[in-house]
Amino acid sequence: MQRQRAWAIGLRRMIDRCLRPGGVRRRRARTRRAKPVPVAAVERLEDRLLLTITIVFDYSRDANGFFSDQARRDLLETAGVMLGNRLQDQLLEIDQSRFPGAVSWAATFTNPSTGASDSVPGLVVPEDTLIVYVGARQLGSTLAIGGPGGWTATGNQAWFDRVDARGQSGELQMPPSDFGPWGGQLSFDIDANWYFGATTNGLDPGETDFLSVAVHELGHLLGVGTAGSWDRWVSGGFFTGPNSVAEYDGVGNVPLSPDLAHWANGTTDGGQEAAMDPSLTSGTRKLFTDLDWAALKDIGWEVSDNTTYTITLANGSSHTVVIRDDSVPGNGISEVVIDGGMPTSFAVPTTTLIVQGGDMADTIKVLSLDASFGGVLQIEGNGGDDAVDTSALDVTASLSGGSGRDTLASGAADDTLIGNAGDDVLRGGAGSDRLFGGAGDDVLTGDVGADTLNGQGGGDALIETLGGNVVLTDTQLKAADIDIVVSVESATIAGDAGAQTLDARGFSGPVALDGKGGDDTLRGGDAADTLVGGDGADRLVGNGGDDSVDGGAGNDSLFGGAGDDTLGGGTGADQFNGQGGSDLVVLGGDADFVITSGSAVGVDSETLQWVERVMVTAGSGDNTLDAASFPGEVTLIGGGGDDTLNGGPGADQLVGNSGNDSLVGSGGADRLFGGAGTDTMTAGDGDDTVNGQGGTDEIRESADADFSLSDNALSGRGNDVLSGIERAMIEGGASANQISAVGFSGDVTVLGGNGDDTLTGGSGDDRIDGGDGADSLVGEAGRDTLIGGGGDDVLKGRDGADELYGESGNDTMNGGAGDDRLFGGLGDDGASGWTGHDLLAGNAGDDTLVGGMGNDSLYGGARNDIALGEDGDDLVNGQGGVRDTLAGGPGNDTLVADPGEIDEAFSFTAPWVGDV
Repeated sequence: MQRQRAWAIGLRRMIDRCLRPGGVRRRRARTRRAKPVPVAAVERLEDRLLLTITIVFDYSRDANGFFSDQARRDLLETAGVMLGNRLQDQLLEIDQSRFPGAVSWAATFTNPSTGASDSVPGLVVPEDTLIVYVGARQLGSTLAIGGPGGWTATGNQAWFDRVDARGQSGELQMPPSDFGPWGGQLSFDIDANWYFGATTNGLDPGETDFLSVAVHELGHLLGVGTAGSWDRWVSGGFFTGPNSVAEYDGVGNVPLSPDLAHWANGTTDGGQEAAMDPSLTSGTRKLFTDLDWAALKDIGWEVSDNTTYTITLANGSSHTVVIRDDSVPGNGISEVVIDGGMPTSFAVPTTTLIVQGGDMADTIKVLSLDASFGGVLQIEGNGGDDAVDTSALDVTASLSGGSGRDTLASGAADDTLIGNAGDDVLRGGAGSDRLFGGAGDDVLTGDVGADTLNGQGGGDALIETLGGNVVLTDTQLKAADIDIVVSVESATIAGDAGAQTLDARGFSGPVALDGKGGDDTLRGGDAADTLVGGDGADRLVGNGGDDSVDGGAGNDSLFGGAGDDTLGGGTGADQFNGQGGSDLVVLGGDADFVITSGSAVGVDSETLQWVERVMVTAGSGDNTLDAASFPGEVTLIGGGGDDTLNGGPGADQLVGNSGNDSLVGSGGADRLFGGAGTDTMTAGDGDDTVNGQGGTDEIRESADADFSLSDNALSGRGNDVLSGIERAMIEGGASANQISAVGFSGDVTVLGGNGDDTLTGGSGDDRIDGGDGADSLVGEAGRDTLIGGGGDDVLKGRDGADELYGESGNDTMNGGAGDDRLFGGLGDDGASGWTGHDLLAGNAGDDTLVGGMGNDSLYGGARNDIALGEDGDDLVNGQGGVRDTLAGGPGNDTLVADPGEIDEAFSFTAPWVGDV
């Protein structure tokens, strides 16, 4: 193989020959050992997230535009990462503005585009950073020139040592044993036939691989052939550094080229030509070998073995970390972005990439890694509630949380996830994963592959989505693969669109099974399970425990098993069999429903067996939900329309919701809730709870019983508790009933029935109708209407402007306070207006009318009436009866009658209707 173009030695010797101006120091001139650095100049290094040296390329001297193409810059950056990534020295910063005392300095180097001397006064070099000025010019037969820069400085000894060694004390010894440059320069031949590919695909004979040359020249910048600590190991044409001698494939010391700055031409290590020999064959690539790295160790660099690369996050705050490939496939480089900062490139290690989280809540996401990575990705969340996601990868990952509530997600390889303390979420990907929850209530998902799912301590849950038939036991999850299950207390398994059997009869904890599409068979275990059939004609069996079973769409068969189960059919004509326990069937839709002991007819026609309870929810229309013939308990829920809800003999719950609804409870201790709208509610027998909620709501009850109504209670058919009721209607029966609404502030209608009833209104505007029988009616406060009906009734208006109608029978009426209207009707009636401006009309019969206080109007009507105006300016009109007796009483009265009927001296000899 023909070799072309000798490498040129770097700049060290040329820099050593730089003239020294007066009053300054030059880089390599040493006459004594370094003095101790003053305390004021000591700087504490912060903890580093990345234990690497960053090589920063400065293109400001690229006057010929060699690096105007971004692809060339990217490849040069790759070379810098390849070398800097394995260097773990801690180089102090050079910043004259931050150093104690009056100090200054200038970085000196050869301009890479002109070859002339150049300098940058006051250059700021951050810690752990090398600054390299790059460019290109015509170099003739030389491919590139590279090496460390020089410096001039003024100030004190501590400052000189800082600029010279950057904290590497070995460089200050004689001979030097370490190296701490600020950076340097690289100059490339502008006329060479360069190949700028990231991989060797496309590298043709006759082309010079740019990456190989860049790596070689960076080796010189790092001290190979240029550092004093290199020279200390050069003896008789050989390099005697112990690390290099131990690594060398040959016997003894490593032979050098004649310039003593390279390995001898053709030197190999492990069968690969060393990067730091003096020649490169065109059409080939060579990078650093272990021998080249050993030389850097002998120079004084702390070189990692590249088997492991660690990213450590600082404590005290949360971090967001994104790791991804650098978009150049196969170049061995990836990059990390921490907290949204600039990407930092690193060479992927051969064995383990480690990310150590801090003590706060960190988010660590690995999107991709360079294709050359074949090791293990190890991420430790440590403290805080961490989120770690490697699901996009197909590399082996070991993920562990810490003391917080962590979320770990891995990719397609055989991964290990460890939650440790806290309530963690662990999600594997494809591959045979091992998940360990640790302490806490954890959630484990293995995904496809033969996984191990171990919840360890706490109440742990398994969640899987699987195709095909699935069998779950306490020790195994069998589907396409067989998972080992340990210490898992609950499980959720979802199927796919096909016909499946999901069988959890061997699992002792609660399980949730979802068949999704297809004609599925789902079998629960002995705990409280949740079964959802989804689309298709499904068969669902809850078995033991209080289960929730939902058939979904399709004509399903639902079996509750032992326990108090909840069965929901969804759409389709379903069969419900509660089997053991007290079971509930849940139905609904915008339709009328009729519920009986054996069927539920509404949107579909359902079959009921061994069902003790039913819940039906109406739709947006005006629906009737009728469960009067269902022997168990029902819950009827109205929708958006004016609904009618009829309960049955059980302890039912009726909820009207919006709309003007009618709720009828029937027997049992029912609970009625009107909702919004003007609702009418009948609780029925039993001790019920009635809440009108929004709107103007009315309670209605009827029975041959005594009733007592207040704002908060109604007794009669039971002892009911009321709230939010604004109106009431109470109706008695054939017996002598006592109905009282004294404690009710709304408007009430009281109907007496056929017996001799005692009916009392409340403080609202009431209507009281005695019906047949000798009734006693009392209006109490408000503008009441009292109707005696058949029989000899007693009517008392009490407070308010009341209307009293005696109707048939010999009735006694007392208006009470207020401007009342009293009408006798048939029979010999007695009416007293009492206080207020009253109107009294006897109508038929021999009536007795007493106006009382106020300006009253009295009309006797037919037959022989007695009309006494009493106090006030009264109108007394006998109305042409056979023989009326009229008296105005005190005041300016108007009497209309025959003269013989007027008797102003008339008075009652005993208390009469006024005292009723």
